[in-house]
Amino acid sequence: MHRRWGWTLLLAAALVGSGGCFFEPRAPEQPAAIQINYLPQDQAANVWENVQKAMNGLDAAGYERQIAEDFTYEPDGQTLATYGDVDWEAWGRETEIAFMTDMLNNVGGIAADLRYEIIFDEPGDTRAELRYIYDVTVTEADGSTTPYRAEVVVEIFIEGTDWVITRWYDVSGESDGGSIRNTLGDRRGAFARSGGG
Repeated sequence: MHRRWGWTLLLAAALVGSGGCFFEPRAPEQPAAIQINYLPQDQAANVWENVQKAMNGLDAAGYERQIAEDFTYEPDGQTLATYGDVDWEAWGRETEIAFMTDMLNNVGGIAADLRYEIIFDEPGDTRAELRYIYDVTVTEADGSTTPYRAEVVVEIFIEGTDWVITRWYDVSGESDGGSIRNTLGDRRGAFARSGGG
């Protein structure tokens, strides 16, 4: 009997000394980082696929790796008309990375199909011009959704040993079977107007 009390007192002293308790909840474990299997940037089409993976995975760093140092963005006519106060000619790599980082860090999710329809996909040896219709639905932080669909021209070339995007040109918004949807240029314009660009 005395031996059992001895062990009980020793265990109680150890718990009090360590500040622990059998019934104290543990701190929750941090969720593991999502593993995104990016494709090697040894083919032009892989770069655009990686952009899709980065957007769907909300991975700004993954997106940044696909963008050339001399990147330019060109908006469609509707975006130009709506955001005529934005200096689109100054939209380069730094602004693009800031925009995408802001979007990916502040939305609830993205469902992007950047090759929703292939118009032209025949890359050259050192430079490629790809044309697609993309379909992107952004789930906003409040749970609402914002759809974007557009024809896009993407120019990709070799920078060092990797293919990277040097130009993103939103040609025009596209219909989703009903109304014409905005391009992602509309979101870029709102970002710039809010002081982000």
